[in-house]
Amino acid sequence: MHSLEGIALELSHAPAEFKHVRDVEFFDGPLVTEFVADEEPYLFIWRDRDSRYHRWLAIKVTTRDVALYEAGRATLYGLIERSTSGYLVDVDAQGAFTHWYAIAFEHLPDEYRPEPDSFFDPKLSPKPCAREH
Repeated sequence: MHSLEGIALELSHAPAEFKHVRDVEFFDGPLVTEFVADEEPYLFIWRDRDSRYHRWLAIKVTTRDVALYEAGRATLYGLIERSTSGYLVDVDAQGAFTHWYAIAFEHLPDEYRPEPDSFFDPKLSPKPCAREH
């Protein structure tokens, strides 16, 4: 995983209590996931992994931002660039948030930046679960 030394500030605790809402894009695991914290929406975007952790970029967005992304009218790149809050978080195999880092868009490693044309891919939209009767 990319070293964050000198480009991100490690936080002593989570910046808020995040609650999972839904997966937005999924391929062999979630790629983009919606969370909420203090009634504000966040998108968590999978960026990296090593043998112990998966690293996610968490950005504060609006409900409108999420709708525009899913409608193909906004890109992840644009949402990240405009976001007022950005964090990187390492998640362990049990799904626990373990390490939090505050980071500005301009300091993101190049490999953590999505492509400028990073539009929503409806083929990656999770399939609805069949309900049991």
